[in-house]
Amino acid sequence: MPESPDWLTVHDTACTNTNPNSCVEVRIAANLLSWNIPDNSYGDKLPIIPSSSRVMHGKILYRLAIKVTMKSRRRNSVFGRTVSISSSRPNDTVQVSGPTDLDGCATVILESRESGDLTLAVADENITAVPLRIKLKEAWYEAGFQVTHYIIADERDAHGPMVQAPGVSGSHRQDFLYGAAGVPMQGTGETLDRRFVRWNGGGGG
Repeated sequence: MPESPDWLTVHDTACTNTNPNSCVEVRIAANLLSWNIPDNSYGDKLPIIPSSSRVMHGKILYRLAIKVTMKSRRRNSVFGRTVSISSSRPNDTVQVSGPTDLDGCATVILESRESGDLTLAVADENITAVPLRIKLKEAWYEAGFQVTHYIIADERDAHGPMVQAPGVSGSHRQDFLYGAAGVPMQGTGETLDRRFVRWNGGGGG
């Protein structure tokens, strides 16, 4: 049947039984729902790791925004309709922003700490929708982060006179033991003979 304002062509497959004159009943709901994963701020469709989330049991939190659009079989936008969406995995969280707007749209937020494959489906007999298959693997951090660290001071980088210090055997370069780029700043230093010394407080030369 050709498409018209009253009908929408739907393609599907089914198997009949072996009885003569058997048939397959295909029910098409009055409302049709489509999925769309909008591009994130990085220009792709990967999920985001929220900056406010923390790693739990070694697992990050995936968050993925999905736009759903609902239309009637007459192709009119469906306004004010609440849709129920569930995941194929029990530990995933699916939240809908609210009823559909004037354009028949609503936002679905999927959150999960499990990587791998999942399927979102509409749990409403009055809505026809092809299940949405998603694979959680790579993700972007919502906000940038910095890794800070101290380096180990190396006596080979120092050039001062050789001096002795209380608690440290042998003689070592003065700027290595007391300089701003030496052990006082970094906390730990490696001597010329490959030993490690640690700053233990105090100040002055």
